[in-house]
Amino acid sequence: MSDFPKTVGASVSPTPQPDKMKQFFVLILAVSVFGFGTLGLYKPVLAPYLKSLGYDAAAIGFTVGLLGLSKSLTNIPAGFLSDRYGRKPVMIIGLIIFGLCYPFYVISKNIVVLSMARLLNGMGNSAAAQPAMTSVADLLGKRRAFGMGIFESMNYLAISGTTILAGYLAAKYGMTAPFFLGLPMCLFGAYLVYRYVPETKPSAPVAASAAENAGAQSSGEVWKTLLAKPAFSTMCYLGFMTKMVDEGILITLIPLVAAAYGLNVVEIAGIIATGYVTFSMIQPVTGWLSDHLGRRPVFLLGLLILLASALAFPHARTYLFFSVVVIVMKIGNALLYPSLPAAAADFSPAHFRGTGLSVYRTFRDAGVFGGPMIAGFALQLVGKDNAFYFVAGLFTLGLLLTAVFFRDVSKEQASHQ
Repeated sequence: MSDFPKTVGASVSPTPQPDKMKQFFVLILAVSVFGFGTLGLYKPVLAPYLKSLGYDAAAIGFTVGLLGLSKSLTNIPAGFLSDRYGRKPVMIIGLIIFGLCYPFYVISKNIVVLSMARLLNGMGNSAAAQPAMTSVADLLGKRRAFGMGIFESMNYLAISGTTILAGYLAAKYGMTAPFFLGLPMCLFGAYLVYRYVPETKPSAPVAASAAENAGAQSSGEVWKTLLAKPAFSTMCYLGFMTKMVDEGILITLIPLVAAAYGLNVVEIAGIIATGYVTFSMIQPVTGWLSDHLGRRPVFLLGLLILLASALAFPHARTYLFFSVVVIVMKIGNALLYPSLPAAAADFSPAHFRGTGLSVYRTFRDAGVFGGPMIAGFALQLVGKDNAFYFVAGLFTLGLLLTAVFFRDVSKEQASHQ
């Protein structure tokens, strides 16, 4: 098998750096603001809307969770197609699919149709995000973790803004009012990509690395080669854990445990919002640190912070204590979140970069539905305090795997950028 990390440093084009930065920020505007921003349109209203239609909690939970399932399963084909046909066409199609789910929320009250809308939402999400993140890696080279940090930060800020807007529209014009914005926003994002975002896919493997990549003739072989590397497999585990932090701890454990200690829904919402604001604002900084210090020390620091926060949660009883520990936890998560896809790009050959990122994202997004399941079972089986200690054990495992197996190739590639 070829040693993929030797190949990824090649530039994709001689485009001047200022032009690359302009293209990067247009990409952020198109995909993060007008694409992912639409996710905020359903967050405050979808579950109450489904409840108002008479569906029970099980049906609502299943329907809402379908986005995470389809998102995870779409990563691999999206990565393969972006390597084969280019980042740009897959992004455009993904944004269109992303937008097409929203009319279904308006025109139908049938749970089957609404479930199909959730599946479309997840498919469009991954089909847009996968090539967008690959384009960020293509454009920014050795600064790709910083770019991933800005990309993810803008995603969360846009979602926060549209969540507030959706609440206002739903209160003033009805529960389905926010959904009317989804399709036009996504279509405008697709237009921006079509008109202003260049194709960043390398036209061919660089000559110097052709011999090294001779064994990497298919996406399937890239899959096998990457997952056979203990360092890359460790990153996939860490990616799952980043979603465990969001969906398992912040969205599942903390609301249930905090409510058990007497906190009301407004206080719980404030704790969650504090976490997301922290997460949004700090990712460009943590991405920059990863590019300058290397992936390994940033991963180790992030895991240590996550471990410390998990050990602190069993002692939390008040709004202030929960909020402070959530801020600490999200700083730890932010050290991992933009650096992991950047590291996945480090390990992937340039002409299979989309496939490499899709492998990582498949395991990461499995945490969207796996994280709440693990957290829920832990809470039920061992109780609220021990559930956090169980999660601390999962972070400890990640810390040990990183210390033993992770090889930081980003510094080795700096001379090739």
